[in-house]
Amino acid sequence: MLGLSARLAYLQLAISDELKVRAEAQQAVRPTPRTSRRQIVDRQGNVVAMDRVVYTLYVHPILFKESNLAIAQALSTVLDQDVKKLSTQFASQESGIQLNDDISEETAKRLRDLRLDGLDLLPSPRRMYPQSELFSQVTGYIDLEGEPRAGVELEMRSQ
Repeated sequence: MLGLSARLAYLQLAISDELKVRAEAQQAVRPTPRTSRRQIVDRQGNVVAMDRVVYTLYVHPILFKESNLAIAQALSTVLDQDVKKLSTQFASQESGIQLNDDISEETAKRLRDLRLDGLDLLPSPRRMYPQSELFSQVTGYIDLEGEPRAGVELEMRSQ
């Protein structure tokens, strides 16, 4: 107990100024939002790579103004998921349950039109490759952090 008290006193009295500066530096770092990238097209004008907005759905059962079952029934029609599975997920924790991370804009609109409390839709850009593997060796790819890793995506990253 004496050792813990001595350590606490050292942290609070001797080096508190240094720790405060370090904490402020950590909190001052702002993540840069990912910017959208231009389309990549072939000679015939076919889109090879493009950005699209997808949404991640989080639910917060603690904020529901209706029962978990009523919310699960409303969401199941839009998300094509089982009511019982959704209800079980809602009972598992009070807040911050991620239901889906690849929701299209039209599905997001349908979710907003439900006007349910406790739903949180977070937009994020995602790179889409309509030609799939056809041009994959030339096009390259964007990783999960939004950084280009190969091909034309890497060569044209600053443009």
